[in-house]
Amino acid sequence: KVDVYSYVLSHQQPQSFARQEIGYLVEPLIPQGALIQATGSPGCGKSTLILTLCKEMAEGGNNILYLDRDNGIATIQDRIVERFGMSFPSNASGGTINYWGLWVKDEKGEPLEPPFPDSASLREWVKVTKNPVIVFDTFASFSTADENDNAAMGAVFKTFRSLTNLGATVIVIHHTTKDGQSDYRGASAQAGAIDVGLRITSDIVDGRIQNMTVTTFKTRLGDGKPIHYKMDENGIPVRQTMTVNDVLFDLLKNNQGFTKEKFEDLAKKANFRRATVRDFLDKYIVSGKIKHENRKLSIKDGKPELKASLDAAWEDAI
Repeated sequence: KVDVYSYVLSHQQPQSFARQEIGYLVEPLIPQGALIQATGSPGCGKSTLILTLCKEMAEGGNNILYLDRDNGIATIQDRIVERFGMSFPSNASGGTINYWGLWVKDEKGEPLEPPFPDSASLREWVKVTKNPVIVFDTFASFSTADENDNAAMGAVFKTFRSLTNLGATVIVIHHTTKDGQSDYRGASAQAGAIDVGLRITSDIVDGRIQNMTVTTFKTRLGDGKPIHYKMDENGIPVRQTMTVNDVLFDLLKNNQGFTKEKFEDLAKKANFRRATVRDFLDKYIVSGKIKHENRKLSIKDGKPELKASLDAAWEDAI
């Protein structure tokens, strides 16, 4: 044991590993490999927004396992039809969404309930899956512990943390208090256990959600700026706040013909991290939205429609 400890302490200090950059599955809400709690009052659209983000993550090549102990199959089928045209996305990059509710049965026709976070089979799924993301909907239905007991909550969240330690990104959907005075219901240990806490609020008119705002009440990563969504005619949240990629697209549009190196230097002067710029270029050159010919960069399809001025975007995105 002494030899093992000596090896770990001398060879596996943080600075001895290759530099690790923070990546986002959905910038800046869902950092890769993080434990995220998404909260809101009943009917505010928590599950709707998270399911929409799952679609975005799947389209980016991530494999989603959505575990649901709250909703019936009729509700979920209706959501799928409205938002995804009968099916979940599956594309060339390998991203999928697999939905596991209480209606699932095994080969013998017996109920096969969604696994709890401490399930050995769930851990094995994470180990063999590329870019795994797990959603637990909702926290109360995946925990039998007393929500108001700090020690009990700490133990439950350790089971979620064990999944991120294996490489999964974990999203736990939870409720706020009835009076709306707290960002989450239950013991304060929850805030200490998570990497990111997102609170979802909505404007409801005649029983229909019109707008959503996502605010960050806890973060170890990112800047915590509010993100705004507007519901389209099909009840799908459409992001209104510009992303970092939107800003970089605009910057490139106004500086086409730069080399990669020169564009990285320009973006760095605007306070973007070099790794962020390289990820942006790599992603969109591969997708074909940015051309890289004769060492020069240009936008192939024009810039995306922006939702705010560039000046306002710097404050939100940097």
